[in-house]
Amino acid sequence: MGALRIAEHIFRQYDIRGVVGEDLDPGVAEAVGRAYGSELSARLAGPIPRVVVGEDNRPSSPDLRAGLVRGLRSAGCDVVQ
Repeated sequence: MGALRIAEHIFRQYDIRGVVGEDLDPGVAEAVGRAYGSELSARLAGPIPRVVVGEDNRPSSPDLRAGLVRGLRSAGCDVVQ
């Protein structure tokens, strides 16, 4: 299994955008969740960070949400869905 490659162009000033199956997949979402969760834990002293995760009605949303949640939880976050 090779290293996960994440396209830099998906990261915008206020969001993450890309083509599902090309730029975005559950593995990328998991890596983003792990990175964000790790950053939250490092910046917030005190209780376990709680993150609320939702999704929209696109067919890809459940898989991307599941990847994001896995990443957040692996970083020690409490996830509300």
